[in-house]
Amino acid sequence: MNKIFKSMMAMTIAAFTFTACEDVPEPYNNPYDSFNSGEEVTIDPAGSGTVEDPYNVAAALKLINELGADVNSDKIYVKGYISDLGKGIDATYLNAQFTIADDKNGTNSLLVYRSNYLNDQKFTSTDQLKAGDEVIMCGSVVNYKGDTPEFTTGTYIYSHNGTTSDSGNTSGDNGDGKGTIDSPYNVTAALAAGSGTGVFVKGYIVGSIDGKATTDAKFSAETATVSNILVAASADETDITKCMPVQLPTGDVRSSLNLVDNAGNYKKEVTLYGNIEKYFSVTGIKSVTYAILNGTEIGTKPESGNTPSGEAKGSGTQADPWNVVAAINAINSGALPDEAFVKGIIVQLDKFNSTYGSITYWISDSKDGSTKLQVYSGLNLNKEQFTALENLAIGDEVVVAGKLKDYNGTPEFDKNNYLVSHSNGSNSGNTNTTGTLDNPLTASQAYDAVAAMEKGVTSEADYYVKGKISSIKFTFSAQYGTATFNISDDGATGGKEFIAYSCYYFGNQPWVEGNTQVQVGDEVIVCGKVVNYNGNTPEFASKKNYLVKLNSQTAASRRK
Repeated sequence: MNKIFKSMMAMTIAAFTFTACEDVPEPYNNPYDSFNSGEEVTIDPAGSGTVEDPYNVAAALKLINELGADVNSDKIYVKGYISDLGKGIDATYLNAQFTIADDKNGTNSLLVYRSNYLNDQKFTSTDQLKAGDEVIMCGSVVNYKGDTPEFTTGTYIYSHNGTTSDSGNTSGDNGDGKGTIDSPYNVTAALAAGSGTGVFVKGYIVGSIDGKATTDAKFSAETATVSNILVAASADETDITKCMPVQLPTGDVRSSLNLVDNAGNYKKEVTLYGNIEKYFSVTGIKSVTYAILNGTEIGTKPESGNTPSGEAKGSGTQADPWNVVAAINAINSGALPDEAFVKGIIVQLDKFNSTYGSITYWISDSKDGSTKLQVYSGLNLNKEQFTALENLAIGDEVVVAGKLKDYNGTPEFDKNNYLVSHSNGSNSGNTNTTGTLDNPLTASQAYDAVAAMEKGVTSEADYYVKGKISSIKFTFSAQYGTATFNISDDGATGGKEFIAYSCYYFGNQPWVEGNTQVQVGDEVIVCGKVVNYNGNTPEFASKKNYLVKLNSQTAASRRK
């Protein structure tokens, strides 16, 4: 009897396994089917979307459905479990793409697109997340192109398995301290601030980095000269995500802080004066000119938390804008107009906010960025929205208009500022660096723009390119659903031809029998990611582009 029972159980399991396999027609992992237990589970919407009472995933999906297609929500908090790692942590960009759900079986799935880690910082390794981790996400949600509910670009992990942090330009002092000489940030607060020029940070020396990445960090006193030290809020900290790398300058400050020259400094309290900015792809401290170690002052003590170096120029008007030094001087004096005009060079790009179409970046009077002014949540020319971080580039010369302020020791343009001119010399209109549906790039413009990109790096932004098909390598086929062809401004060959490589049909869908076929001479608009293939072939990235217009034929595009 026992043998018969076991045999029947084995047959039942085998039958179940066979049936389950038949239910998976796709040759890849679908993130929305992960951890399927085989039982239907219903979890109702709950939460209010705040950090104290985050939404569950069901509530976030309900909100997304109410918003409609391509409408970004305000910043919300959502709690869930990582049900599928998906693309995981990108080793190049150090952000992550994964799926969260209301339970570990994948109930109510929501895609998280290009998220940062705690404190809105980059990940430091590719193994920091795993399926089943509990997270609270912070960011904007959207029903992208009407068919993909997701946390969009600009999202970060607020809590990971109970470890919490926060970031952003919010009111208050971001924790202990204000970044001033009388009230320095502690390291936790400095990490939360994320950026700042000429600020004071207080912490403990806990280790060093003598390599090219935070993975080279060592939490011990070194026996050889190091280039960078690590500081943290606690003297016993060994979690790299809670530390700040410090770039040691030459001179007295370097020799006095170096762990080897002063072995007794290890785990000692230190106050540093410098700039909070990206270092080793995370928030660190650079341009240190003054420090207090064990009560001893090192370097030149600044008069205040924001003392710029260089000659002040300009009067702050549109006809005669301030330079960055003059703008910071005005902020320090408190004598500020309702609207000021400042001219500078972009030296750092922080983030693109897709909800408001704004970019946060930094400008300086020189490309070395020794004295910087933050442009917080800035808009484009004519107060229009940006479409991607790539709309601006380091080295561009700009004039910015808006309200200046001192934000907890950081000189900045407050939100609602906008560009008056860009590096191309224009004082009106849009720079149109990626093209739009209504104003696409020409084939030759796209060729020049992508030829200047780094070899083999696919753009994050979608480009719109218009031209005439000059040659066809592969017409559309039902087998592959894509076509490969060249476009030029006038349909001629031999010039600046841009390649639409493995291009999908309308709506980012595979071509099927009965759809219109492409021909040489057809006028098209193609949308998608671009890449400088092998460093010498500007083109649309394979299977990441699609037709938007074919002669007079158009269709609504959506992302799969």
